[in-house]
Amino acid sequence: MSASEVAYVLYLSFIFLAKGIPVTLAVTAASISIGFALGLSMAVARVFIGFPISGLVEAYEKFFRGVPDLVIIFLIYFGLPALTGRPIAPFPAISLALGLRSAAYQSQIFRGALEAVTRDQMDAALSVGMRVHQAITHIILPQALRISLPGWASEFAVVIKDSSYAFLLGLMDLMRSAELLRASLLAMGLIEYLIIPYAIAALIYFAFTFPISRYLASWAVRKRVELGL
Repeated sequence: MSASEVAYVLYLSFIFLAKGIPVTLAVTAASISIGFALGLSMAVARVFIGFPISGLVEAYEKFFRGVPDLVIIFLIYFGLPALTGRPIAPFPAISLALGLRSAAYQSQIFRGALEAVTRDQMDAALSVGMRVHQAITHIILPQALRISLPGWASEFAVVIKDSSYAFLLGLMDLMRSAELLRASLLAMGLIEYLIIPYAIAALIYFAFTFPISRYLASWAVRKRVELGL
């Protein structure tokens, strides 16, 4: 294992894996956005509308929290075309699957945050002439979103890691790039270096998840202290 070989493999690793970063980030952004929109809507419906909507939301949460991510992905990628007769591209399939899964967890995060805001604030908003939807939008939600940020930061990290499933559908993400590089190293006879692509991929995932989630969580704690929540 010479220094020149190590340098060459490291160079190849960064070149290969850099190509997969935009796809990984795109899948993450699409999935977390779908989960945010659905999760927040379901949380608001469960807290402020109640039965029977709350029962449907609870059933949704239990289903998508109880089914493995891989099964959800295959249900979307293979199941939707079977039902509609139209194929679905890998990117929207993985984004929708991870987004639906994330929505079940984000819904619980936002529901807990909404319930943490005191009922007195809703009563005060209604007493000055605000409508319910205005009170939710301008009084309750801004506070709840700040409260939910630590939990949401953890979910964000989970979605980034789950984006690695994209390689199963053929997308050129980080994991797919690492797998192609491993195959290239194997073809070149550099068997002792096969671990390097996966090690660098692990470091890249860690670089995306740990600093961002930690910053968001610490920022949320500071804001809660400033607001006295």
